[in-house]
Amino acid sequence: MFQALRRRLTLLYAGATLVLLALLGIGMVAWLNNQFTQAADAALYQRLIHEISDRQLPMPLMLGDYRITATDDEEDYDISVDQLSPFLPTTMPSFAAAFLRNPGSASTYAITATPQQIAIRDGVSIPPVPIDTASLTAASQTETNIDIRTIHDRTGADVRVLSYYVPQHQIAYIQVGRPLSDYQLLQQQLLMSLAVIAILAVIGVSLLSWLLSGYLVAPTARAYEQQRNFITNASHELRTPLSIVRASAEMAQLDIDADHPAAPLITDIINENRHMTTIIENLLTIARTQQRLAIVPRYDLTSHIKATILTTQQHAPHRRIINDCPDVSFFCTSDPNYVTHILRILIDNAIVHTPDTSTISVQLRMDAGNCELLVCDDGHGIPADQVSQIFEPFVSIDRGTRHRGSGIDLSIAKSFCNAINATIRHQPNQPHGACFVVRLAE
Repeated sequence: MFQALRRRLTLLYAGATLVLLALLGIGMVAWLNNQFTQAADAALYQRLIHEISDRQLPMPLMLGDYRITATDDEEDYDISVDQLSPFLPTTMPSFAAAFLRNPGSASTYAITATPQQIAIRDGVSIPPVPIDTASLTAASQTETNIDIRTIHDRTGADVRVLSYYVPQHQIAYIQVGRPLSDYQLLQQQLLMSLAVIAILAVIGVSLLSWLLSGYLVAPTARAYEQQRNFITNASHELRTPLSIVRASAEMAQLDIDADHPAAPLITDIINENRHMTTIIENLLTIARTQQRLAIVPRYDLTSHIKATILTTQQHAPHRRIINDCPDVSFFCTSDPNYVTHILRILIDNAIVHTPDTSTISVQLRMDAGNCELLVCDDGHGIPADQVSQIFEPFVSIDRGTRHRGSGIDLSIAKSFCNAINATIRHQPNQPHGACFVVRLAE
């Protein structure tokens, strides 16, 4: 049980770490995309400014924000791109030392076009890239005469394209582009590094949480083991004196007449001794429930329940126990020994907490493919404000009889149900009384 708890804690911590790292990865992807887009756009605007200046074309007002300069070794160069260089590969040509005076020109290409959107080859080295006519058309339809977008070239690669429309000039369009392959490669490398770090982090957190959970669970496990050993030893020690008391009471019962004043007292002693013996047997069974249950083959639950009712009736001949199980055989794989213990506890609980004239009925039914065992009585029932406490240990419920019980019978029954993956619940019995429903696992 505690090993399972330890594993669950380890999985919880590892899962939380994985979720946090996944969120970090998503945030990093979004941040990188934003940074790379800004870097590419800054380089494109710088190159566009260079192309416009060389051709003495009118400079758009919006490009004034991109003419940020600084002095280094008495050379002016644009720093808006260079400031982003820590996020980019050092092998990228635009950030080599030889190109610091014009970082954008080495990493972008420029194409000029006529008003008919025909490319002009003016002697400048132009890569074999086509003009993106859609962005040219869009630029001519905007108020700023500028359009920027990401397109896919003929090879399927992503390219960031900036188009500028110059009306009433021979060079009507200037289009500059920047491939994003280097950015994407860097992004993949960073994500792969993050994935490796995430795997190592999850492994490290799992090992650490396994050690810490073991350290935290160990005292509880020791205390639980000591408690279970105490229950086992105490139960074994109590068996002998209870057997002696019962044997003595039964011998005394044989030596006196039924109308003797002490006869009812002796009968009570025997009954209470039998009840105490049953509690001890149940405690011993609980102490053994921590071991893994063996796989039980399917068996006839109906016949098993009927046999258990018959045996229980022999121990309480003065009470009326009705067998309402159907003649149809219901088959089940729940451990029959635990089913027997649960049924006896519920019948004994009904016997103790109902008047001698009450009737106890045992029913068996099938619901949604699962067998349900019902033990009902027509006693005074359980007060509504105490129903939530009936399965708590050492809680004795007042059901209108002189005997309030030990307060552990139903908690033991619930423990048995947990051991075989069954559930137990209470429901009122109409028109009065209590009914306990045990839903057995399929």
